[in-house]
Amino acid sequence: MKETDVHELINESIQLELRMANLYKIYSTEFTEDRGFWWQLVIEEQGHAALLRSGRDHFLPADTFPETLVDPSLINLRRSNNMAESFLKRINASIPDKETAYSAAYHFENLVGEFTFQMFMAKNANSRLEEVFQQLNKDSVDHAERILSHMKENGTVLLGSEESFTAKGSF
Repeated sequence: MKETDVHELINESIQLELRMANLYKIYSTEFTEDRGFWWQLVIEEQGHAALLRSGRDHFLPADTFPETLVDPSLINLRRSNNMAESFLKRINASIPDKETAYSAAYHFENLVGEFTFQMFMAKNANSRLEEVFQQLNKDSVDHAERILSHMKENGTVLLGSEESFTAKGSF
């Protein structure tokens, strides 16, 4: 893949990570009983963005960036970003109930971009560089699983399905 194409993929991925951090920042403010949980995810999403930025700035020019760290479809990444941006605008206008908000977070973590990042972190490294990226991110994984577990522990019901969420971009 050409460097300019990978650069665009990385930039879209960075934007998605930052949008997720913004979403979780809102949750940490609005759902005070779960502030610590959401704030931890804010920090982790910002770390993902920083990791991608570092990879773009230092490894992409040397043609050593691990391309499987980002989704190969710019169209799908932009779609995920548009959905996240749209949801952020809606919740800035009116905060949804806890089930809707937390379910959206779970489903966002399973969208293109977030899911691709998670799969990269969970796979067996094919190179020393992949291993380094995984080590740098080792304590910042499994967001969807952690959100679902947090919901179950607190009696919050998961709404919708992946298909219904992605078809509408929300509930």
